[in-house]
Amino acid sequence: MPTVNIPLTTYSIRQTNPNHKYGSPAENPLRAGGAGDLRMLARVPIDRIPEDATITSAVLQIATSEAATGTFTMRVHPNTESWKSSVNWDKKPARGASITTQAKTNPAKNIVYQLDVTAWAVTRSKLGLSLDISETAILKVRGSSAEVNKPYLLVTYTLVPDAPSNLTPDGGTVSDADPILAYEGDEDITQQNIQFSSAGTVGTITYDSGWLTTSDTRYDPATDPGANPVLTAGQTIYWRVKTNGPNGNSPWSGWAVYTFRALVLPVITNPPSTTDDGSPTLQWTIAQQTSWKAEFWNDSKLLDSVAWDEDSVTRTWTPNRSIKVPGGHGKFVLFVRDQYVPRVAADAAPVVSVVEKEFDTVLSGAGSAINTIAANINNEAYAVITARVLSASPTRLPLSGMEKLSRSGTATVTPSSGLLLHRSSRARPSRSPTTQPRFARSTHGLSVHGPLASSRLSGRP
Repeated sequence: MPTVNIPLTTYSIRQTNPNHKYGSPAENPLRAGGAGDLRMLARVPIDRIPEDATITSAVLQIATSEAATGTFTMRVHPNTESWKSSVNWDKKPARGASITTQAKTNPAKNIVYQLDVTAWAVTRSKLGLSLDISETAILKVRGSSAEVNKPYLLVTYTLVPDAPSNLTPDGGTVSDADPILAYEGDEDITQQNIQFSSAGTVGTITYDSGWLTTSDTRYDPATDPGANPVLTAGQTIYWRVKTNGPNGNSPWSGWAVYTFRALVLPVITNPPSTTDDGSPTLQWTIAQQTSWKAEFWNDSKLLDSVAWDEDSVTRTWTPNRSIKVPGGHGKFVLFVRDQYVPRVAADAAPVVSVVEKEFDTVLSGAGSAINTIAANINNEAYAVITARVLSASPTRLPLSGMEKLSRSGTATVTPSSGLLLHRSSRARPSRSPTTQPRFARSTHGLSVHGPLASSRLSGRP
């Protein structure tokens, strides 16, 4: 529980000189009767205690400034009217009966009187206190201007916990029939109480967990031995919570509400598990969607992506970059928000559907044959072009009809099936008087004529 020292501001008033303003001296004499009463008034800024706190203890600490002989009983009276800091005896406030006393015999210097004024402190009066003694001998005590052992009020209090707030899930659709509930509350909670209701009223409460031990502002249904509700599709439920801890019970929170709807998952229909396309089109089906985004991966490398698109119609996307064919391994990751909006987050209850499709690239010879392959050479060189059948285990074949070219020209061959072309060239050497021999690389062009259909042609033109 919090404890605070509240310093007092003290004023001396003396019947022996009723019109004199003594102010706030470091030493204050106290006496009852004799040559005249001597008292000390005290202002107590009790508003330093939080308004929502419960004061459990308030004790005045008043120290003597000199030793005294005899028994001295200090008394505390509550002031009952307002007064000014320019107070003197004649302008002193009215006071009530003594609320506490403490007696000490032969008090030494700096001995501390401890006077319990809890009953007065809980009233949070701003009128202050009046202190005196019941004896005719003088007892001197330290005032607020003293260098040491200044008077103060020692207050202990507790803060009533605030009602839990920011309950989740709340205000939308949840993808879990029995979600984990969370909220903000007192840091020192030791218990929580959860209630469910069909309509958000006390009269429609369907489940009360009672006090459950916890140190966390979460409610996991799996840890509740009771029969907490598990929703069916489309069902709506209200819930609220209160907590308990060192500072007592909190008030109930307001009601939160959510509806259960399982996530609607899209189904990826393309690409297949194997494909001869290094940049296939992503296709999917889903009954309804409100937005989507997608990613295209090659193993652990992100090749292309599209940001969230508020689009309920599109069901296809083709990435801009490709992976190698054959031997590539690709993956599409598709994110979709379904028609149940707004979806609200809860622990282990996602708001977005996420599906993945992995695929491998392979060579395929399916489709119409390539009719004509022409190799164009634009300078003097020797060109060799070979071919192999498109299959898992390519077979190298000679190109019948290909010519050896010594000048620019065109050689044409008509194969009977889909082909993978390779080219090599032998460069023409040239010399310089001051350098080693260098090679001038020939340039080539490769053109394909005829229907390609679904055949795949790769090469280095």
